[in-house]
Amino acid sequence: MSLNEHMKVFISHGYFDPVTSCFGSQRLIHLMKLLSEQNENLINRNFEERHMFHGRDEARVAFQSAS
Repeated sequence: MSLNEHMKVFISHGYFDPVTSCFGSQRLIHLMKLLSEQNENLINRNFEERHMFHGRDEARVAFQSAS
């Protein structure tokens, strides 16, 4: 993001994911110290699911509407 000002990033997690913690990404985003312009290009969404949250129809619809 620091090399390409037009880059957009979408991060998604399931709240109950035992593999990749949504809190880890939140911490890393905070540590990145992005400028406000860069922060506008970063979306972080969490879903009420586990690791493969897109396996259910409801979760897939929520994911598509969030991205």
